[in-house]
Amino acid sequence: MVPNCQVTSPADVATPVLLAACLQSDLLALYQTPSGHVGARWKEDTVRLEAYRYRVL
Repeated sequence: MVPNCQVTSPADVATPVLLAACLQSDLLALYQTPSGHVGARWKEDTVRLEAYRYRVL
């Protein structure tokens, strides 16, 4: 038993990145949280998380 360990599948790890690439070229990953969607983007020399809202065309 390993404390503080969570087992994830490769699909669970890859899905946020693949989804982000389909939506916007500058979006690194997209996650769903209880309060909404959060996107990861490069800002200066670090990755920042920010609220993400879908753009309807």
